Amino acid sequence: MKRGAPKIRIRGEYGSPEFETGYQAAITNQPAQKTEIKANKGTLEWAWLLYKQSAAWQSAISMATRRQRENIMKHVLATAGSEPLSAIITAEIREGVDRRAKTPFQAKNFVTSMHPPRCQVGARERK
Repeated sequence: MKRGAPKIRIRGEYGSPEFETGYQAAITNQPAQKTEIKANKGTLEWAWLLYKQSAAWQSAISMATRRQRENIMKHVLATAGSEPLSAIITAEIREGVDRRAKTPFQAKNFVTSMHPPRCQVGARERK
C-alpha cells in the first residue's frame, strides 16, 4: 500500500472469485464491478441469485455440490422462480420431497438446495 493512497475495501472471502475481482480492481485503480441481479426482488429466483453471490456459495461449497444444486434449482426456478419467498412454505417443500420419494437422495438434495436461498434473505416459515 502506498503512503497517502486511499484505502480500498476488498469484498469477499480471500481466494474467492469476488475477492479476486475486487483485488484486480484495486491494484489497477478501477472501480469494482458490482454484479446486478436481474430478478424481481423478493422472489425465489432473486434469493437464489443473491445466494450464488455469497461467500457461502463461492468458497464453502465444492464444485460438485454447486453443479448438483444448480441442476436442481434450474428445474425449480423454471416452475416457481417468480414466486415470492413468502409464498414458499414448508408444506410446499414437503410436496416437492414427496414428488421425489422414489429417489431418496434426490429428495434430500432438493431440501438442501431449497434451504440456503430461503434462509439467506430471512424467509419465514408458515405452518
